[in-house]
Amino acid sequence: MRLTELTDDELVAFISLARIVVRADLEFSEDEEDALEAFGEQVGLARWKVVVARAMNENTSREQAMEAGRSVSRAEARKTIHEALKSLAGADELVPAEQAILDEIIVMWRQTS
Repeated sequence: MRLTELTDDELVAFISLARIVVRADLEFSEDEEDALEAFGEQVGLARWKVVVARAMNENTSREQAMEAGRSVSRAEARKTIHEALKSLAGADELVPAEQAILDEIIVMWRQTS
């Protein structure tokens, strides 16, 4: 599955979780910015802008972002989102704080399966 096949709600969840990952090391690197731009191009910039705006408005806290992630029910969507988050986290260097969030997301999804 590709990001383009995610529903808008799943993309909102992805973007919300991506914000947590990017903030984990307290630095928004140029490599992470490039990765997010590439995701946007993959999805289509018009659609990307809409779902980014939704994510920014709907999920302003870490708890809301995790709840959005929890709402993703399709296994293939979860896998796609996690792979994209891992790619984003590793765009500059995967640090322990980012890995901890990726692990937390996996545990969350196991508990809601």
